[in-house]
Amino acid sequence: MTGRSNVLILPIYGFGFLLLEAVASHLQRTNVSIYKRGLIYTLMAYMFEFGTGYFMLMIGQSFWDYSDFAYNVKGIIMPHTGPGWFIVELVGERFIIDRVQRLTLTSN
Repeated sequence: MTGRSNVLILPIYGFGFLLLEAVASHLQRTNVSIYKRGLIYTLMAYMFEFGTGYFMLMIGQSFWDYSDFAYNVKGIIMPHTGPGWFIVELVGERFIIDRVQRLTLTSN
């Protein structure tokens, strides 16, 4: 398997992570279980990846192509990545978002 990417993927997924932070804050405040949060985050990741990938195809760009994988959707997303998204999003919630939200700005 060969891979390719583009530096523009960094702001795309960075923006996706900002969306995750907003949703995670709400879900944690309303005491949604960790399993439901993981499923919601996974669905968000799929929707964001599909939307971004579809938009890129519309403007003639393609940063990833899953066409060679079984059960892909238009070569943009594939179900094989679901467990990875589930884990990565929960790890991000626990170890990144929680810590970032505790940061404070102070003036000297």
